[in-house]
Amino acid sequence: MKCAIMQPTYLPWSGYFNLIQNVDYFVFLNDVQFNKRSWQQRNRISLNGQEKYMTIPVHSKGKPNQLINQVEIVLEENILENHFKTLKFAYENHPYGNEVITLYEKNINLNMNLLQDINVMLIKDICELLDIKTEILFSSDIPVSGQKSMYLHNICNYLEVTEYLSPIGSKQYIEEEQILSQSNISIQYQNFEPKQYAQYLCKEFIPYLSILDVIANIGIDKTKEYIK
Repeated sequence: MKCAIMQPTYLPWSGYFNLIQNVDYFVFLNDVQFNKRSWQQRNRISLNGQEKYMTIPVHSKGKPNQLINQVEIVLEENILENHFKTLKFAYENHPYGNEVITLYEKNINLNMNLLQDINVMLIKDICELLDIKTEILFSSDIPVSGQKSMYLHNICNYLEVTEYLSPIGSKQYIEEEQILSQSNISIQYQNFEPKQYAQYLCKEFIPYLSILDVIANIGIDKTKEYIK
């Protein structure tokens, strides 16, 4: 059995879903400190052939140590409705833009006030579209504790998995701490690079955009193959 553990991010890139589909358990790491201006609250799409950031404003003043599952969005800015309008403008003329627009539209009136809930809802909806059946859990529901790779190790032990699939960006601290490498858990590092696809209006390929860009340009069926 294999697991992966990642923070819930906003409209993740295709590699995030490659990670989810290649494990038995995917754990949202939601009870660690929130990092402002991270992928947890923003991501990139293409707009008129240029990359554009879409960011969810959150309440962070005076809350330097808040956990991911405590972060509240600024509701007064109607951010989901505004992002929906941006996505519609950006993708309505793309070959499969309506698939992206429909996906996002059904979430804009759910009155969610936690950033985590928005991210998880969208990730689960995308997983459903892509026929990803991986069991999804939350670290806050798992009765273990620890810091960095010790926390990952304890979660893996609780789930009784023998393999841990890690994004390559975590390799340095995992190998420096050597906790997983000295355990009975086998570590694998994800090796996923975004393949080029025809991006509407883009003169040059823009890599690492939100998976919404992939879906809008090549459609659901081809995206299923793209993330393998």
